[in-house]
Amino acid sequence: MAVHKSYCRICAASCGVQINVQDNKIVEIKGDPDHPVSNGYMCIKGRYSRELHNGEDRLLGAKKRGADGAFADIGSMAAIEEVAGKLTGILAEHGPRSVGLYYGTGTCFNGLSYGMARTWLAGMGSPEHYSSFTVDQSAKWVCLGRMGLFATGKPFIEDLDVMLIAGNNPVVSHLGYPLAPMPMADSLRWIKEARGRGAKLIIIDPRRTETARQADLFLQIRPGQDAVLFAAMIRLILERGWADRAFCDRFVTSVDRLRAAVADFDLEFAAARTGIPGEQIVAAAQMFGTARRRSASSGTGNNMAANSNLNEHLLECLNALCGGYRRAGDPIRATGAIFETVPLRETVVPPRRDWEAGPQLRTAESGQLNAEFPTSRMPGEILHAGEDRLRALVVFGGNPATAIADTARTVEALKSLELLVVIDPRMSATARLADYVIPTKLPYERQDLTITQDNWFPFDFVQYSDAILDPPPGVMDDWEVFWELGRLMDLPMDFRTGPYGMSIDRGRLDPATKPTTMDMLELACRDTRVAPRDLAAGSAARIVAEPRIVLPADADDGARLDVCPPDVEAEIRALRASSSGMDGFAYLLTSRRAVHTLNSAFQHAGTVEARHPVAPLFVHPDDIARDGLIVGDLVDVHSRTGSVVGQLAADAAMMRGVASMPGMWGNADPGGGRSCLTNALISLDEDIQAINFMPRQSGIAVNIVARSSAVQAAAAEGRAEMAQP
Repeated sequence: MAVHKSYCRICAASCGVQINVQDNKIVEIKGDPDHPVSNGYMCIKGRYSRELHNGEDRLLGAKKRGADGAFADIGSMAAIEEVAGKLTGILAEHGPRSVGLYYGTGTCFNGLSYGMARTWLAGMGSPEHYSSFTVDQSAKWVCLGRMGLFATGKPFIEDLDVMLIAGNNPVVSHLGYPLAPMPMADSLRWIKEARGRGAKLIIIDPRRTETARQADLFLQIRPGQDAVLFAAMIRLILERGWADRAFCDRFVTSVDRLRAAVADFDLEFAAARTGIPGEQIVAAAQMFGTARRRSASSGTGNNMAANSNLNEHLLECLNALCGGYRRAGDPIRATGAIFETVPLRETVVPPRRDWEAGPQLRTAESGQLNAEFPTSRMPGEILHAGEDRLRALVVFGGNPATAIADTARTVEALKSLELLVVIDPRMSATARLADYVIPTKLPYERQDLTITQDNWFPFDFVQYSDAILDPPPGVMDDWEVFWELGRLMDLPMDFRTGPYGMSIDRGRLDPATKPTTMDMLELACRDTRVAPRDLAAGSAARIVAEPRIVLPADADDGARLDVCPPDVEAEIRALRASSSGMDGFAYLLTSRRAVHTLNSAFQHAGTVEARHPVAPLFVHPDDIARDGLIVGDLVDVHSRTGSVVGQLAADAAMMRGVASMPGMWGNADPGGGRSCLTNALISLDEDIQAINFMPRQSGIAVNIVARSSAVQAAAAEGRAEMAQP
């Protein structure tokens, strides 16, 4: 039995692993105790990669849909050649905007393929770029566009006295730095050590999450009311002199406009809207405002709820007012081991409203966020009646059929495409709608490098991994699929790479000479302090540099963080005048991270499918008793626009009147009213935010209704049927 060291690529934590391999199968996978970042930690999802590699619903070859609608086997290269021919024809007849790309979470931790997919799209001259980021966190890009960016970033957990985290549960989600101040790996250990040093933790969430259990102050908030809470805290911080005046004078503008805009967010109003007692709001504002080193951050929760853009903007105002960034004299522990993308000097990147310039949507008067169109607009861009509609889509490492709101409309759009190509190792809900499905290598079958995660570690760290398993015959690297498509379509391929969300040009690829994976890794790291071949020959995991110190800003260039531009001011005033009525609904349904699954992945792994053939629906025990419901029964969840089914579970950590359910659970088109997908409850035409067109995906007004006894009896005999493709 051979023992190999590598790193997990299920999520951005990139935990180090030890893998025992026999006969080209993973016998055991566990955390690597010698790994300098994760120190032996590994979550259950990482352990499920054993089953993924060993066969858990894995595709071993490409599939092509026939005229009868059934899939037939086809060689990967033959599929790529046919796809290239069809895409070339569509481009020739309808132009670059007829072809689009969507990539999901599965792309984000694949060192070469994330950049290569964008390289291929740019080669066509197509701006039709969509991703999972605009499904759940595009408010962060809107905030950057309206406020600007303090480029040295936020302090790390070791350098903070107070941490405020809203809508994020890093202990389970592993959404750590830069979305929370601790590393993504083993967040719980870092939190406990920080609190042991005296640091304070404020958590804002509708549920007492695993992270909230560690909080010094837990604010259990009514879903969708984050902006109200932040406005009230800002009012207190400004009134009581807790803002960092020196920082504001040098780096911030529009403070007086913000002060006037939040003036009516008094404690009585804020407590009534948020469900948080006024004294707790004061305690949070004082704890944050009076700390020496403080910083606030958010995850997906308040970015998916009502007022997503304002939620994010006002949270970031707390940082701008209180100087919640790495400042002159502070340690800067990571600038990026490979690309060094974080500056060492205090710098404001001014607001840049990129959606007001450049390519515009066909179906709305708005444009791109960080070179991506909002994914919620993609179904409309496909179903658009105009000649210039989106006609062909390549989906890579994602599952938009279950990820995008308004499931029925999304599925309709995907079915109406002239060509749908899915690059994925599983027959996902989206793959079942495709014309071609091309599986690619799994993580431990490919050479890889921590390119996309480069600036997310607690220090300047890089890791290389060899391929330690042989892939099935004919299965290639993800990047190779896009390289072959570019070659066959005769596209210019100017290779773009970099950490997630960035694009660094590395020069044009030669279509006459196919590079190796190592060639591509070397090209990605050209002119950097990392040499992949050296890593492969020596220590594959390496700390590249020691912490450095942030330098003072240069002479004042006039760049400022704009805490209250006119459109934000208008949104604040509209929020104050709005109603929080439930309109006849008893519950607000929130999204929820599940320990055993990652978005739509791993629902068929291990004991997950056996234990949870139907998505669990969590409700406070007192609400269950009040409504005469029974734990374990199937219930229907109704919104204004749809209905799904869930299996009732009690959770005393829930806020009263709030239910929660994991998203992306089950099939997108199962028929018979059996969907567990919470996106089926959401309309793409209602409750849509401006700019990023974010639908309300959390804090959805719903009613919960027990199914009849006959239905319950039938379900008890075969609930697993509801989870079948």
